[in-house]
Amino acid sequence: MPQYDMTVHRIARLIVEKLCADEEFAAAWHREDRPEQPDPYLAWRRLTTTLEACGRALVVIVPHIDWQDADIARRFLRFCYDRSTRGVVFFVETKRTDAGRDIDTFFTEKERKGITHLQTSALRPQDWGKYLRHWMEVRDIPSPKIVIHDDVLDYQPETWALLSISRLQDCLRQVSQEAVLNDEGQLRKSHVADWFEAHRPKPEAFLREPGATRHGQETR
Repeated sequence: MPQYDMTVHRIARLIVEKLCADEEFAAAWHREDRPEQPDPYLAWRRLTTTLEACGRALVVIVPHIDWQDADIARRFLRFCYDRSTRGVVFFVETKRTDAGRDIDTFFTEKERKGITHLQTSALRPQDWGKYLRHWMEVRDIPSPKIVIHDDVLDYQPETWALLSISRLQDCLRQVSQEAVLNDEGQLRKSHVADWFEAHRPKPEAFLREPGATRHGQETR
């Protein structure tokens, strides 16, 4: 399953890139003097070994991944569980409504003691302004930096646009980049509204069962 292996390896690679900004971790990571592991499982083993050597803990936040096969989604949950140790914690976002059932079915009672399943409802339109204010207070956010006009705070996205925090993050990151590239002085409501309109799901997207493949698409 190349999509699965590629995703797992990419997550590990991005984590290592971020951690290597720290000189102590970078020195420990490169001390072994061996090439990057093509096998995602061996790459994770090297990562956890380096974290342990540095006495570091790691929190991994994984936004929703649109797996086209329910079995692969369950396999990914198993992978995250197996990679979790006392020093590594995974927060995995999923829009699948049967995630709780999967946890009950595919993990033993003992394993479930190490899993916390939080089920939340969608954000409300008025939560947009709250999220944006929090987003603006985070250091180096947005990146690139741009002035945000008050009319963006007053904007209220439609319900479908608030189903995922990762969608809001994608929107704000991309519209900020586009505004800077176009040499616009401020981020305006029109930028955000245009982005959501361009990314509006087609009607059939709401009709597919969780994990079902798109028409004409094979599951590998």
